[in-house]
Amino acid sequence: MTLRSGMAAAVVATAMLAGVPDAGAAARNVVLISIDSLRADHLPMYGYPRRTAPFLARLARDPHAAVYQRVTAVNPSCHPSHTTILTGRWPQQVGVFYCGEDILFAPIEAEDPEAQAGLEAYQENAKRSPEALVRKKTSAVMNWLRTPEGTESLATYLQRRGFATAGFVSIWTVESRFGYARGFDVYDDELDQYYGPKKLAWLLRDRFKSQRRRRGEDTVARAVRFVDGFDGSKRLFLFVHLADTHVPYRAPDDVRFRETDADRAHLERSWRSRYPDENRDRAFWKMSRGDGFLLDRYDRAIRHEDALLSELFEHLEAKGILDDAVVVVLADHGDSFGQHRYLSSSQQNRLFFEHSVYVWEETQHVPMIVLDPRRDGAVRVAGNVSQVDVVPTVLAALGFDRATFGSGTLPGRDLFADPPDLHRRVYFLTFGRGRPGLLEDLFTDFPRFVGFREGDLKFFVDRARLKGPKQGRCFLYDLGDDPNEKRNLCEDPDTAPRAARFRDELVQWYNGTVAPRREERAVEREQRREQRRSGSDAGGGGP
Repeated sequence: MTLRSGMAAAVVATAMLAGVPDAGAAARNVVLISIDSLRADHLPMYGYPRRTAPFLARLARDPHAAVYQRVTAVNPSCHPSHTTILTGRWPQQVGVFYCGEDILFAPIEAEDPEAQAGLEAYQENAKRSPEALVRKKTSAVMNWLRTPEGTESLATYLQRRGFATAGFVSIWTVESRFGYARGFDVYDDELDQYYGPKKLAWLLRDRFKSQRRRRGEDTVARAVRFVDGFDGSKRLFLFVHLADTHVPYRAPDDVRFRETDADRAHLERSWRSRYPDENRDRAFWKMSRGDGFLLDRYDRAIRHEDALLSELFEHLEAKGILDDAVVVVLADHGDSFGQHRYLSSSQQNRLFFEHSVYVWEETQHVPMIVLDPRRDGAVRVAGNVSQVDVVPTVLAALGFDRATFGSGTLPGRDLFADPPDLHRRVYFLTFGRGRPGLLEDLFTDFPRFVGFREGDLKFFVDRARLKGPKQGRCFLYDLGDDPNEKRNLCEDPDTAPRAARFRDELVQWYNGTVAPRREERAVEREQRREQRRSGSDAGGGGP
């Protein structure tokens, strides 16, 4: 696969891709690029008026490329989204329970054995969690839970089939201690930078090893050294994660945009169309350090990482790795710049920035470009896509049967053989910040959302209070007429029957996804009890 400038303009396809992939043309290698906190609407191929990513724009015109225009992140946080990207399963299926919190989805009754077992599993996990920070609703809560041993991922699957596997990451939420290194021959997560509160530096950085990251140029330099030394004797799976686009949005000082006054005026008109008058100035100027607009800082970080990817791909191309490779470039989630306010009663007058808590489009709509040797002719695809589609698409491109991956029941689809349509329903959820019971009431009342997008319709609700007299607030938007999600249709009494139906459908979907994992946990608990009984019997006899 060769990257060339001046390629033919992309052919626009909506519900179907132009042409049928050649099922017999399996790729040899796979390159997976994840860019942290990258919004789709800040990239030129998604209509942004600034040239933030000229390399990615060129990549999108490759003859083997598909640009997916409606990709929904499964979660607005790094850990659960990467869990799905690398395993092909929903976070709650894998066992990231601070993301799923399935025991909160329905009321727990003491006489219900399954619910009681779920509570016991939750308590066992909590006992193994650091107390000081887990007892608060911070973005770190779920990150102390490793993905369970034995979880199938692209790395474990491909390593068993003789692939060389290498990963290079840039932020603490995808460190090896959370299970991400399983299956990788090389997993480079030596992070030397800290970006958290200075007063908590020792506690966070040293004791809990959080809020750490690495500059993108350092991550790419290490990946380049690996690529340059790769002898090509094996098929390759390369995973690279960049995080300069994560708050506080870092780029070297020499990364600037050459813009005329007219260009700048056009850009600021675009910004103003996304911000209501009362919070636009606060959103533009919310800076922890540095100069200029917050959005300028973010765009410069995108341009910086785009240049780094261009450098990496030059080395991949020089080694011939791209000649026969499937390439996926996507984001784990987006970021918010004050488009909406906090919904929690304790912070209801504050604008919401960054990510992890809410599921509006600024954090859920992410970019994804896939280059597949089965494809002939660049296209844009407007069907609804989810991050659960990454693994089955890659497996098919490599010539592997998805039925041989893990349990063989992947929820996603091969996007080339089974193109998405506009009316496909794709789901998303948040992990919530906190734990059930007393702590849920003591600290900030962040919601735990679950929802879906279907065509232009988007619905979500706080699943901690899904039913009953204290139902959580629901949200329903028509993104075709209201792309900035300012008019909640749930506030119209006429929508109540439809909202009630959607709630029931979300219960069925969510409980269906966690049922197999609940059965697995029940077997695991019984095995542990049997081991304890066996140990007690073996040590019996008394004095």
